[in-house]
Amino acid sequence: MDGYGVHLAAGLIKLWYRELREPLFPSSSYLELKRIFGNDEESIDQVHLIELLSSNSQWSILPEKSRQILIRHLIPLLSRTAAFQDHNQMSPRNLAICFSATLLRGTDPIEDARMNRVIQRLVEAAVLQWDNGLREACGVRANEFTEALQTPSDDYDYEDPAEEDEDDLKPVEDRDFPKDEQLEGILLRDNDVAEEEEGPRPPLPPRPNQVSLQNQTEARTSSIRSSTAINRDRSTQ
Repeated sequence: MDGYGVHLAAGLIKLWYRELREPLFPSSSYLELKRIFGNDEESIDQVHLIELLSSNSQWSILPEKSRQILIRHLIPLLSRTAAFQDHNQMSPRNLAICFSATLLRGTDPIEDARMNRVIQRLVEAAVLQWDNGLREACGVRANEFTEALQTPSDDYDYEDPAEEDEDDLKPVEDRDFPKDEQLEGILLRDNDVAEEEEGPRPPLPPRPNQVSLQNQTEARTSSIRSSTAINRDRSTQ
């Protein structure tokens, strides 16, 4: 169990955010995010954070799914972690630096790098203000994040049924695959399958006769020796 610590958990969480099909901050939101949160000399107003993150916002530039993930997982998680910064050295700023790059994945890496600073400021401000009015304004109950961390009572709840077909829940040997369908990877066949099932195998190419090969080799060697002798005689004349 020593191998399963907080560092592994943090790495898996960051990987999950990095591998989302759509990043939390899509490239279509970059322009407005820079306009609202891009000035380092201005503090980030909670009103702007509420407008951006709240699921009830009518003017948010973020998709609804992004807002739900931010207010129900990422920001509460970082806020809880920052509450122990005296022990783990993870302040809101440090946490924002660690996670901001995983929340961006546009088509232009240079533009993503420029936006990284903006997302850092935004995440840091959200973590700092989460327990100071932002959580209530976003419609999240005080214990909602803690309750969501409880172990599911049903094993079925460990998986996301929305992402699976009913047939996917069966053991592999019980699934109804088409007879000749290859799902993925290299298709391996049993060499011991009877020929009547597989059909006749193609004949192997004929092997050259060993005596014939030896004669050909000797002929080449004799030819090379003759050419060498002729060249030597010519050079001495």
